Amino acid sequence: MPVLLAVLKILAVLLVILVVLAVVALLLPLGFALEYRPDRFRVSAVYGPFRRTVWSHRMHRPKQGKIVDVPKETATEAPAPPAAKEEVVPPEPSQEEEEEELPSGAMGRLERMILLLEDNPKALADCVLGHMRWLHRHSIFKMSIRHADVFWTVTCGDAAKTAIAYGAEMAALNTAIALVQQTVRLQSDRLWLEPDFTGNRRAERKIACTVSASAILMLHLLYRVWKDPLLQPQTQPEPQKI
Repeated sequence: MPVLLAVLKILAVLLVILVVLAVVALLLPLGFALEYRPDRFRVSAVYGPFRRTVWSHRMHRPKQGKIVDVPKETATEAPAPPAAKEEVVPPEPSQEEEEEELPSGAMGRLERMILLLEDNPKALADCVLGHMRWLHRHSIFKMSIRHADVFWTVTCGDAAKTAIAYGAEMAALNTAIALVQQTVRLQSDRLWLEPDFTGNRRAERKIACTVSASAILMLHLLYRVWKDPLLQPQTQPEPQKI
């Protein structure tokens, strides 16, 4: 009997230790570092002192092939013999350029977010604000956004439409910042929106920040985002049978 009691005490102590470790793990800050540029989107997970890139996607890769020198012909000179074809050896991708693979469901949702960011940023902003309102109403934990660096341009078909869209997006951005500051701790390095009538500054667009909160809140928020109907992957229509 004393041996059984000793074993039960040891098991109880181990159970208490496991429960304490689980609670501490759920309360530790879990964050995601996001970086968007016109040619790349990167997501890194940050948990305590650990940091790992979970998805890195290069959206526009330059096509590499063979360079052929085409000789110029004139009316008085005989055409020069064609130069030898030079085959360009593509450089080996560095560790930074390697793309991390994600499950198809997560990949589809991230691609949907990128598509909305490019084509309909207002719809994506409304989606984000909806989740921010939920955080403000239901969460006792605070989320923080650190090192926010946003540079975005507004470009439409002509100058008049660009000016109108710029005014509307500027008002929406100010409203979003005010709401975010009520819901989360926001620390920004740069928040800049400007009209781009020629579209030449699209390549300078950038959105980067680190979003962090307690692990239990972050996991609940990720579940809500996963179920959001706006962010569901777009399925290709099946071809009609003739």
